[in-house]
Amino acid sequence: MSAMPAKKAAFDIDSLIAPDVAALRKAQKWNVVILFDQDWRITTEPNVFAALAGSYGDIEALVSMIKNIVHPDERDDFHKALLDRDYINADVLMKILGGLVEAAAERPTKSPSGSSGTSTKTRAAKQS
Repeated sequence: MSAMPAKKAAFDIDSLIAPDVAALRKAQKWNVVILFDQDWRITTEPNVFAALAGSYGDIEALVSMIKNIVHPDERDDFHKALLDRDYINADVLMKILGGLVEAAAERPTKSPSGSSGTSTKTRAAKQS
């Protein structure tokens, strides 16, 4: 009988990323967007993994990306609000996603009427 190979110690990635995660949490800001006549808090530090996965066209990843931009306390309500609306086709959904990304990046891609200002209405939100 041969002996079982010794298990190697696990590499603790949690301790490796802990300082970065703590810094991100401390710096976390939320912008407010208005969608369906309701205010939603949008992160300025979105989950990059969800964004990258969504950019490859995976529909589940796209849904995850949209949900991950929204404040955790509001994600389920936001998701339900999207599901409960009529008239959300691919074009409308992409405009919603574009507005969320603009708010998250704090950089509008265009103004609504050529004037200065953002194309997505935003307000600064309290940190929570």
